[in-house]
Amino acid sequence: MKFNLSFVKKATGGEVFGEEELSLTSVSIDSRLAKENSLFIALKGEKTDGHNFVSEALKKADAVMVSRKMEIDKSFILVDDTLKSFHLLAKEIRRKINPYVCVITGSVGKSSLKNLLGQTLSEILKDLEVSQGNLNSITGLPLTISNISDKCKYLILEAGINKIGEMEVLSFVSEPNFVLFTGVKPVHLEFLGTLQEVGREKTRVLKYLKEDGLIIYPEGDPYLEEHIKKFPQKKITFGKGGDIEGKILKDEGFLGMEGLIRVKGKEHKFKIPSGILHLSTIEAASAFFYTLDLNLQELLVKLKDYIPLKGRLNLLKSKKGFYLVDDTYNASPYALNQLLKKLQSTPTEGKKILVLGDMLELGKEEEKFHKEAGKEALKVVDILICLGKLAGEAGKIFEKGGKKTYFIKDHKEGAEVLLNILKKGDWVALKGSRGMQMEKIIKIMEEDGAL
Repeated sequence: MKFNLSFVKKATGGEVFGEEELSLTSVSIDSRLAKENSLFIALKGEKTDGHNFVSEALKKADAVMVSRKMEIDKSFILVDDTLKSFHLLAKEIRRKINPYVCVITGSVGKSSLKNLLGQTLSEILKDLEVSQGNLNSITGLPLTISNISDKCKYLILEAGINKIGEMEVLSFVSEPNFVLFTGVKPVHLEFLGTLQEVGREKTRVLKYLKEDGLIIYPEGDPYLEEHIKKFPQKKITFGKGGDIEGKILKDEGFLGMEGLIRVKGKEHKFKIPSGILHLSTIEAASAFFYTLDLNLQELLVKLKDYIPLKGRLNLLKSKKGFYLVDDTYNASPYALNQLLKKLQSTPTEGKKILVLGDMLELGKEEEKFHKEAGKEALKVVDILICLGKLAGEAGKIFEKGGKKTYFIKDHKEGAEVLLNILKKGDWVALKGSRGMQMEKIIKIMEEDGAL
């Protein structure tokens, strides 16, 4: 979008020093990504302060937003709080461009659903824009909005939170026409408290939903339903017993599945050649298509061409004949169980192995969740490899169950164990929270030439 410092001034109430009519076309919050005709916003974070990088940013950026007076030789705007002003600017840009905004939120599956919709809708809806990567936070979401084009008519945003109060900010900025909930599961409980509190916080997005807006959510979700029912907007449910219901007809786990989506008594079949999507993601996407009166069959046909995000159900076949499932981007008890179900359904000739890293931010019951993970793994895999103290709790349960367990100290040892035990026909899946960086094990294996 094209804007000037006068526009920024009106949105934020700040004071401009320099040329008010200076033409700008983008916003950056990382000095390394600043570019010509951009406004660099100096945000103060927990570890770094953007004000320390103003000089670096201005090597390319044409203007900056700061919250303290500095020696700046280009135009700048001075505000009381750069983060709050950033939100106000993004909100004003959203209002000026006025696209139809869909916000996707929930505990799990947000990025995969957003990615699926982005890929399938790109040829159907003209002037569609979708948030990139993991830009779903109180800085990432407004950054996406601040950089949409003047032609944007449809905007899909991902809203992720890990602290109370953040959803209020995200919904204030985005003012959605449409909210799609993926569901509430035990994720970020360390900061958000109970599942009831997660549901309450997630549904705060509806406070800013347009009066003629739409709500899609999983049928019977106890942590969402009680709050959603308080809002008058139109509602569509998906999942078992919902308005949009999926059914798996043939399940071969990571080798693919066949199924159908049932909408008002009519059945639409689909076929996926590999296990790159969960049924719940397909159901949610189908609900999106149905709600916007789009051709559902177009979505289902395109499923076979879906390209998953890195670290999310990526299937790799090694040079040595074993298969590796890279699901390392993040982890929660629910997502781990979904992974194990797919692995269990996969017909294999050899061993099934799980490499598990700690699942973080689960609060007071973190040890309990990991012990339950060990019990679930016993039902599916032959060998469990554990990285981290919490994953070790799962390993103790698994080991007591009489199956081979490895307790590794680092990524290098994990790669060494795998390279020693993996044979042709074996399957190994890797899962752990972002902080565990489980993908490093795969990188070491690649460097060894095994993948």
